Amino acid sequence: MKYELTGETMERDGATLHRIRALKRLELSCVEPGEIGGWVGSAANLSQEGECWIWPEAAVWEEARVEGDCRIAGRAEVRGRARLAGFVLMDHDARVQDDAVIDSTGLRIGGTTTIFGRAQVRCGEDGPQVIEGLYADFDISHHQPYAVFCDPGYAGLVVAVSSSGRVCVAPTWDNPASAGDIDGLRPLLAQRGGDCDWLADAAAAWLARA
Repeated sequence: MKYELTGETMERDGATLHRIRALKRLELSCVEPGEIGGWVGSAANLSQEGECWIWPEAAVWEEARVEGDCRIAGRAEVRGRARLAGFVLMDHDARVQDDAVIDSTGLRIGGTTTIFGRAQVRCGEDGPQVIEGLYADFDISHHQPYAVFCDPGYAGLVVAVSSSGRVCVAPTWDNPASAGDIDGLRPLLAQRGGDCDWLADAAAAWLARA
């Protein structure tokens, strides 16, 4: 075991959360034995394998699962039935919830980003390093699924597409967020530059199956 639950608890949204404490050194996370970590609803929320860790102000609870080498810092939260795997860093006030799945190598989710619903974020070593302020609210009240696509050749280019055909292109350092429908996705991507035809094709293919 790499961590244990301490006797310290707190209440959040009607749930009792437990503070964790490291039992062995986690080299990648720079955590030493005895160091206090963040909050979980139960030991099922944070894997005992890998280097995944939760820092003191962050929390993972309900049926959410964090594994691999993912690290949750700042005031970040993971809840619902969300799953984080691979190598993902969450910090600031970022949230992943509902049935969202983040499975990535080298992805940072920061700022006030919220990824929720049935979103899927999957990208490799050359994927976006920062997603700032993405809040893709796609008819969640009607339980419509949406998918999130990342362009591995253009750091920060993230597109969310709902099953109703609405799209949102996340902001980057030099571009504001933009939104529209699936028919207007190609022009939106063209404004960002680069070869993004494959991303528009992938989004359209997903929408055809949704």
